[in-house]
Amino acid sequence: MNTQPTAANVSDSDVSLQGFAAHDPPSALYRFFRGLHGLRAIVDGTVKITAPCEFNDPFDFNPGIHPNIDAQPPTAAEIRRHFLAPGGLARQVYFQKWANGDEHQYRSVVETNVVNRPDLLVTLLQRERDGMVTSISNLFGVICLSAFTEDDLSKPMAIRHWSAYAENHRGLAIEFSASHNPLGAAAKAKWLFPINYVASRHCVGLTDFEDSSVAALLQALRSWAEHKSEDAWGNEKEWRLIAPFNDATPIPILKRIVDGRLMFFLQLWNLDAPDGGDADVGKIIRRIILGCRAPADLEKDVRTALGAPYLRHVELWRAYENPSSFGLQYVRLDSP
Repeated sequence: MNTQPTAANVSDSDVSLQGFAAHDPPSALYRFFRGLHGLRAIVDGTVKITAPCEFNDPFDFNPGIHPNIDAQPPTAAEIRRHFLAPGGLARQVYFQKWANGDEHQYRSVVETNVVNRPDLLVTLLQRERDGMVTSISNLFGVICLSAFTEDDLSKPMAIRHWSAYAENHRGLAIEFSASHNPLGAAAKAKWLFPINYVASRHCVGLTDFEDSSVAALLQALRSWAEHKSEDAWGNEKEWRLIAPFNDATPIPILKRIVDGRLMFFLQLWNLDAPDGGDADVGKIIRRIILGCRAPADLEKDVRTALGAPYLRHVELWRAYENPSSFGLQYVRLDSP
């Protein structure tokens, strides 16, 4: 399967999140950027959407396999149903590999090599899960944000954010107003939601891979995306935005070719809209914070960008190390 995101064929009827709750977002959501990426978000109002298969945590979007698969193996009938399901991931992953597309041979292999070998199920399901992540990644992407408070920004948890996501404190952070569209609209549509930090890994079983429709893939992504390790990531206060790789929903998506690769961006505003753009253009950005190691050239470029009429309300701040503790302090910069 292709692991590079491609333009998806997702219709409005495919993108229901029935069964999930809508969450009211906090007043502010933060996104930490490398310098050039953050500058692009300020200048043209776009934020890159990342496919689940490209995330750096191997446990992200990768649920475990339910331990009962080993402890209490499924019945022969359940195994047959799973591997023979017409729309299941098992067929997508194994039909050609095991039987070269021959139905009779495939059923024979399932009977001989799977039904009679339940000890292989965990490994086989892991491969199906990996195939499902690939399928999801060709249809949907994710943007990660943090619901930090002013106090959180000064604590050690923010130091890690600046180090990991903002080019070792050389980049910048953008404070977004979560009530403004498209974030406000995404929250109401259940596309924007908080992470649920858990002590035990979210696990799945046979029935989770027996429907590979677009609707089922979205349901899986929405469920898998909200579970992260409490011990590893619990201080991040993360919110996630799911976006389809096309314009099937009210979430505005922009496609661009970057270095020969098709990439997708959330469009925060559109100055080229036929009506001249929304009256609230730029209002989704409330504050820009430069990292404590941000170079003078980046500050200069940000100041230039904030000279645009629709961004003159945006405050410019800079982070500094706290001289007596493991923390940061923030100072608002004077206007140029």
